[in-house]
Amino acid sequence: MIAAAIAYAEKIAEAISDKIPKKTLTDRGLLSQWIDQNKAKLPSEPSEKQIAFARSISDRKKIEITPETLRSRSALSTWISTHV
Repeated sequence: MIAAAIAYAEKIAEAISDKIPKKTLTDRGLLSQWIDQNKAKLPSEPSEKQIAFARSISDRKKIEITPETLRSRSALSTWISTHV
């Protein structure tokens, strides 16, 4: 479980151009706090890779993606999870 949390924290750190303190990586509670404090800093718009992936699914399955979904990182993530 902690490996998954570390992987998620590393994705957040990369997205916000930050580093995770070494001590945080060894303590489950500190890691959880760090994630909670920093996930709100993630950009709200989807990445170019996320949009490209969603469009490839859309083209392959002939499913429309609404413009609103394409403007929201979380909405597009949900759309991808639903249709992948």
